[in-house]
Amino acid sequence: MKQNRQYNINSNTIKIIKNIWMQNKVFGFYVGYKDFFLREVCCTLIEFSLFEQFIRMSKRLQNLDKPIAKSKAFLAPEVLLGALLGGLAYGIAGFITTPFDVVKSRSMVNYASKLGTFEIIKHVWKEAGIRGLFRGCTTRTALTGAGGFIYYCVFFKVLTYMGCASTFFEHRKKKY
Repeated sequence: MKQNRQYNINSNTIKIIKNIWMQNKVFGFYVGYKDFFLREVCCTLIEFSLFEQFIRMSKRLQNLDKPIAKSKAFLAPEVLLGALLGGLAYGIAGFITTPFDVVKSRSMVNYASKLGTFEIIKHVWKEAGIRGLFRGCTTRTALTGAGGFIYYCVFFKVLTYMGCASTFFEHRKKKY
């Protein structure tokens, strides 16, 4: 519905709901869900993989042999580091998965055309090439990066509150 509201500037929400209901009944409200799911799964896989790699690189760069000193500040070192690395990972994942977001938006707005995922990709590619597939990538990257920063800030603040955040970044020497 949100995409239809954005796409049909002159229509109000009630008209959009009636239109969706008249054309596809209940299923009209779930159009594009497959593309939404594909985008979210890919984005999450990329995000967490990158985040784990960033944590490993951070450990190697800092060469932490002892835990980070506990701080009472809201943005303690481990909270800030985790939030920055998480925001960076989520921003990159958002950029990489922008074509899936374009496909999802197109399928939700053009639900009457019944085009599949690959047909939408082909159509966008013919229409605008690589630029079409990455349309809105700057906004998506900025929003996902900021959202990731906030998410990981809260996540690491909770870990700090529980007394676990410093061990998250702790460099462990292998014992044989």
